[in-house]
This record gives sequence, structure tokens and C-alpha cells, in this order.
Amino acid sequence: MFYQRFSFCCRLQTPRRTLLFLSTTFAITYGLSFAAIAAVIFHTVLFHGEEIWIHARAVRDDLEDNHTKMMRKYARVPWWWYGLLFLGLIGMSFATVCAWPTHLSWWALIIGLLIAIFWTIPIEIIYATINIPLSLNVFTEYIIGYMQPGRPVAMMLFKTYGYITMNQAHAFLSDLQLGHYLKIPKRPMFLLR
Repeated sequence: MFYQRFSFCCRLQTPRRTLLFLSTTFAITYGLSFAAIAAVIFHTVLFHGEEIWIHARAVRDDLEDNHTKMMRKYARVPWWWYGLLFLGLIGMSFATVCAWPTHLSWWALIIGLLIAIFWTIPIEIIYATINIPLSLNVFTEYIIGYMQPGRPVAMMLFKTYGYITMNQAHAFLSDLQLGHYLKIPKRPMFLLR
């Protein structure tokens, strides 16, 4: 009786019409995670949209700063190196998903990779500004839970391709930035990373 009267658990109905009880802190954590993910997009567009647009248009031209001037003495990494790496890893990802019984469909793999690509810049801007890493963990779990319910291996792979891919992009960008500031040549930095 006491539990029923003072229960602070959230009651959600699952697809099989059974009740799922979540603790208050768990429900608040998920709610705040979704709020942060939505807020990061609006913050990025409103406060950094013009800056992103300027840098995107000037990607071929170097924006002049002292570090860039000093790094000009080293050979650039050709764009086709990045493209070749990207295509090779995408090919291995499709081979993994399609050749083994992972229960993750090819279109879900594409959606997971698009999530990682789309959220990398906004989350990196927040991380660079306030040093708080936002997570796509809850978001990717939620998306795959509705796209392909009842497939735990597919959920773990989707989290890997949607969430861990973005974390690896964060680590790669951090290493490139550190190498830029320490004046490490670009090609060895790319090859060693």
C-alpha cells in the first residue's frame, strides 16, 4: 500500500502491452539526454552557424593564423587518402553486417553512420567550448529499438556505428589538432593515427 501511494516510478507501456517501471533518476537521465541532444543542434545553428558556413566555404583556402603559416612547410595529406580510408572502412562495415548473422539490415547501418556524421560537428563544438562530452548512447539505443525491436546484436552494432564512430572521430580530430599545434608533419600524423 505504501509503495502504491508514494511510487515515483514512471510507467511506460511496451509494445506487448506490459508495463515497464523506470526509476525516477533513470527517466530523468534519459529525458535530459534527449533534451541535450536536441539543444546542441539549435545552439550550433544559432550561435555557430555563420562561422561553420564561412569555414565550409573556405575549406580550400587556408584561413591565416600563425600555426597554419608554420605548417605550410609540410606536405598536405591528399583528400583521396581520406576517401580511400572512408570507402575501405564502409566496405568492411557492410561486409560485417551482410555476411554474418548480425540481424542489422544494411539500411540501418547507413542510418547509424549518418547519425555519427551529422552529430560530430555540433557535439565537437560543445566539447571544445565547455569541455563536456555529450553522448549519443541513449539516442542510438532509442532509434534502433524502434527500427528493429527485439534484436540485441543489431542494437549493439548500431550503437557501435552511430555512437562509437562519433567518439573515434572526436579522438581523431583531437589528435589532428594537437599535431597541428605541435607542428607535427601532416602525413606521418595521418599514417600513425
